[in-house]
Amino acid sequence: MNRKEKLIYKSILILQGSYYMLLGIFTLVVIRKFNFDSLHHDADLFINLIAAIILTIGFTLFAALKEQSVHLSLIILGLATAFSLLLFDTGLFQPGVYYKIIAFDFLLELIFILLWIWLFYEKWISIKFKEMKLKLKKSS
Repeated sequence: MNRKEKLIYKSILILQGSYYMLLGIFTLVVIRKFNFDSLHHDADLFINLIAAIILTIGFTLFAALKEQSVHLSLIILGLATAFSLLLFDTGLFQPGVYYKIIAFDFLLELIFILLWIWLFYEKWISIKFKEMKLKLKKSS
C-alpha cells in the first residue's frame, strides 16, 4: 500500500469508526433516557439493536487501523453500512426537531461513501488501468 492509499485508508477508518462508535453510544443513551412509554417496547428493542450493531461496526473499523493492508471486506463493510444509513436517513427527512441532525448524518454518510469509492479506485481500478497500458505498450 503506497503512502496516499495508507493516508486515505487510515483517515476513513478513524472518521467513520469514531463516528459510528459515538452514534451507537449516543443512540443507546438517548433511547434509555427517554424510554418512558412501555407501549413502544418492541421499537425500543429494535433501536437498541441497531445502535449496538452500529457501535460494533465502529469498533471493527477502528480496530482495522492495526492492519497493514487494505482489505476488500472492510471496504464493503464501510460502504454498505454508510449506504444503508444513507437510505435510512432519506426516509426520515421531514421538517422538525431532528431535521438538522438527520441532514448532518446524511452528509457524513455521503462523504464516507465517496471516500471508500475513492480508496477502491486508488487501490484496484487505477492499478488495472496501469497494467492495461503496460500490456498495450508491450504489444505495439
